[in-house]
Amino acid sequence: MRYGRLLLISTLLLSMFVHAIAQQPQSIEDINELYKSGRYGEAEIACFRLLNSADSALMAEDKTELHRILAFISIAREDNRSGLNHFLLALESHPLYRLDSRLTSPKIYSVFEDALERFQELSASKKVDVEEYSRPLVVRLEAGTKSLLFPGLGQLHRSEPLKGYTFMGLGGFALAGLVTAQVQVGRYDNLYHDATDPTEADDYYDTYSSWWKMRTILGASIGAIWVSSVLHAYMAPVSQDLLIAASPSISPTGTAMMGFTLSFDW
Repeated sequence: MRYGRLLLISTLLLSMFVHAIAQQPQSIEDINELYKSGRYGEAEIACFRLLNSADSALMAEDKTELHRILAFISIAREDNRSGLNHFLLALESHPLYRLDSRLTSPKIYSVFEDALERFQELSASKKVDVEEYSRPLVVRLEAGTKSLLFPGLGQLHRSEPLKGYTFMGLGGFALAGLVTAQVQVGRYDNLYHDATDPTEADDYYDTYSSWWKMRTILGASIGAIWVSSVLHAYMAPVSQDLLIAASPSISPTGTAMMGFTLSFDW
């Protein structure tokens, strides 16, 4: 008899538990109604249950709404710190999410404003980290592009004047020699074809051939100098001094200012 009663009580308790689980709110609207009716504990459990459910594919807006409800519940319990953290999670899911100050209590709106300010600071910090990571690549790309225009310009852009002027000097010398050789090749080619004396014609041809070879060597040299300048400007590591000079500025309040100024000494 006693065992029969225990079995009956256990069955009833199990049925009540299963019924309670089945009655858990399945939608954000149901959870919101629990919050509005003051049933904070049930609403909180339902929020976490939905957020942690492996079966629910929540949209970003849904996550934002659930964290908004959790923030409201925390603030109602005088736990502003937890409320701020839930607002941060809501903003992480939906960065453009905003509360309507006309429809929100001043207490809740104040916590949300603190969370929004903190979120913007964190976002700015992450963007600065991206800038820090990409800055060497930006400098190298700009330097490589300038070296395409003329050897040495990329090195000057990288604040490496000795290498820059060396490339420019070699490139300028080779280019001037190439122009001179081209002029002489054309000149002695004409003299060779206009010559009537076979001896003079042979001399003109030998001189033409020498200038032609010199033109080929100088053309290959300037090509090698140009390619070397571009490859060095793009591939060589950027000096830390240049990166520090190009670093983002920080305002007196400690907020990172997006964007930076690159200044180089030419």
